[in-house]
Amino acid sequence: MKFVLFLVFLITSFTKSMSSSQLSLPSIETLNETQGNPEKFQETVTPLLEKSPKLISELYSHLPFASYQQMMENAKGILFTEFTQDERIGVINSHPRLGTDVSKLEGLSKIEQSYSGGENKQSSASSWGELNAAYESKFGFRFVIFVNKRPIAELVPIIEGILNDPNASKDSEVNRAIQAFLDIANDRLAKLT
Repeated sequence: MKFVLFLVFLITSFTKSMSSSQLSLPSIETLNETQGNPEKFQETVTPLLEKSPKLISELYSHLPFASYQQMMENAKGILFTEFTQDERIGVINSHPRLGTDVSKLEGLSKIEQSYSGGENKQSSASSWGELNAAYESKFGFRFVIFVNKRPIAELVPIIEGILNDPNASKDSEVNRAIQAFLDIANDRLAKLT
């Protein structure tokens, strides 16, 4: 019960500190009006796509969009068929490291990772840090997963399974992490529209 009250307090405090324009996306028509203003486009879509300038720049070049869903389909196509592995790793690494001190996060990542900490944060922080380091050492990029309000303790077996899987390769993990990045962005889209 204390944990639930803490989450309600945290989310309420955080959302009060944000303006209402930061809690929702403008209409697709308004997004399309950013044509000619790449900075405004980047500012608008960063809550969905983190600070991934190469992806955002590519999406900007595809304006206008019929819907945000079409924009996300374009993002998926760009990520899986146009970007090199290094470019996709750049997108993966634009996502904040899971388990980062919540006070150092911004926007929706702050709310999302608040769920992943909770009561388990203190007891699993050191082991999570070690697992993150092992993952990054093995694959060369950050571990990204759609947390979906799960505590770190529920994510530990997932990252351990990947680390111990002899069939897990850099290629397969890049694909998995990109899909997780898209899942996160689509979940944010559903919440902001």
